[in-house]
Amino acid sequence: MQMEERAKQMIRTGKASCVIAKGGEIVRSAAGKGIAPLLSFYEREPEILKGADVFDRVVGKAAAMIIILGGAGKAYGKIMSAPAAAYLVRNGCAAEYERQIDFIRNRAGDGLCPLERAVLSMEDPK
Repeated sequence: MQMEERAKQMIRTGKASCVIAKGGEIVRSAAGKGIAPLLSFYEREPEILKGADVFDRVVGKAAAMIIILGGAGKAYGKIMSAPAAAYLVRNGCAAEYERQIDFIRNRAGDGLCPLERAVLSMEDPK
């Protein structure tokens, strides 16, 4: 199985919620809720995202901004919000998803995710 398919399978089966691949190899993976695994990778070793392929269970615009800030070349989301996909493409990052949704919802499912709402009108991730 190719690296990309292995990474997607890890996301689909729940073995990981975020996978980072570089040079045809999976270099990091983590399980966790929300944006935490991706943010943790970026905070601990931001260079790991440079030129990487990022695979995540859910990619909202806040995650997309971290992906761009880190310099990743490609982002895959099992679920990706329309604002995230548009932001990635506008900033030169290939975006791929299994299902696109209008917005990321909060955990209760009764409104927008607080992070999605906070960055919806932002363009500069800094």
